[in-house]
Amino acid sequence: MTTPDFNTLLIERSLLEALSRMLSHDINGKVMGVEGILSCWESLGVETENLKEDISIVRDSFSSLKTEFLMLGWFFQAEPKHTQAISFAYFNDVAGRFLSRFFQPPSSFQLQSVAEGRSIYCTPYQLIFWTSSFCQVIGRYRPPGQLVELQIDTRTEGTELELRCRSEFLSELLDDTIPRPLGHLPPWENWLALFRTAGGSYRVDPGILLPITFTLPLSNPAPAS
Repeated sequence: MTTPDFNTLLIERSLLEALSRMLSHDINGKVMGVEGILSCWESLGVETENLKEDISIVRDSFSSLKTEFLMLGWFFQAEPKHTQAISFAYFNDVAGRFLSRFFQPPSSFQLQSVAEGRSIYCTPYQLIFWTSSFCQVIGRYRPPGQLVELQIDTRTEGTELELRCRSEFLSELLDDTIPRPLGHLPPWENWLALFRTAGGSYRVDPGILLPITFTLPLSNPAPAS
């Protein structure tokens, strides 16, 4: 029997709680909005035939929930049988708004697009787990309002995830020449230790647009509970 990786379990639990809160917030907002629209129509005595023209308002208010439920479902697809080619363009559409909500205000996070047609070969769980946990941990400790730019990309072979980032806070955190007390950022240190255990590495290339690159091989499933 495989011994559970408690660092992974803790991060997964934290992520699921965050994603569930986000989804619940959206569901409540959409339901309240639709109820308001219907109450308004009712109070104004709107005729049934006129609803055909306005029904798209109701439909559009729920359309975004489809992709959000899909992303939450992806989180549980960790088994090797779920390995597939995942388009980054599609992933950005599905998860981009969720990732930005790990930052306040959400506009302080910018997800950069990649070249058309690029995809990565992995399980949906791997892509969701590493990108969401990365955004969660730096979103938690980033100075308020500081801009973070992120590009989710891959190497040519499509089996190595690359998180390319611009963040003043993260650049300083990764600078080994700056003395700091041990244990000052335990969740970040736990994430980085888990990332390294999974075979990940990082480099900092000052002077380029996105100077920080985290690279992680995804040819084999990432640690899972």
